[in-house]
Amino acid sequence: MIVRISPAGSGLFAAAAHRFARPTPASAALPAQPSPTGAAASDELAAHMGVAEPTAQVSAFDVTGPPLEAAIFGVDERPDPAAAFVAEPEAIAAAATFVASPGTIAFVAAEGRDIQGWCWGYLLPRPDGAPMLYLHNLEVADQHRRRGIGRSLLRSFMDAGTRSGASRMFLTTGEANTAARRLYEEMGAGPAAQGPTVNYWFHLPRQEGG
Repeated sequence: MIVRISPAGSGLFAAAAHRFARPTPASAALPAQPSPTGAAASDELAAHMGVAEPTAQVSAFDVTGPPLEAAIFGVDERPDPAAAFVAEPEAIAAAATFVASPGTIAFVAAEGRDIQGWCWGYLLPRPDGAPMLYLHNLEVADQHRRRGIGRSLLRSFMDAGTRSGASRMFLTTGEANTAARRLYEEMGAGPAAQGPTVNYWFHLPRQEGG
């Protein structure tokens, strides 16, 4: 199930942030409980995570290929590092602040306690009054790739932006990330009109006392 995150669903978003953290921090989380499936899983998410706007079940594609283990053995046996995660109040509060920020759009794909993927970004105002959608992050867990989750997350994000008035969306990805680029192009994206671009990052000094 893919859900749009509201401030009430900050626990689920905090769990997704933990699931896809780099590097994944060591955790002394409580043992995982048996995961419900199907309708029961969806009911549990709605009841305990405060999710909003459930969308259609996923279908047929994903952003990247399977990990090496899955390619060789047909299944990824590695444990899900979010399976036993219990969000701390500070993490939930931070997630709630983020999700409530003006223009923030976030989705999580989950089944029961299993966090499968997430995406988030922003609706950016422009001087001409035509807002633009920016996708900052889209990830799917290794063991859930090639199931259509990445495509469904991306479609949900784009639809949310369209409903908010955006007519264009942009993102960046690695030049060598051919699987992601293929997905974006299949969904209508093209390279920047001005030609090849270069990304620059700045480390801003922390201001003391303010």
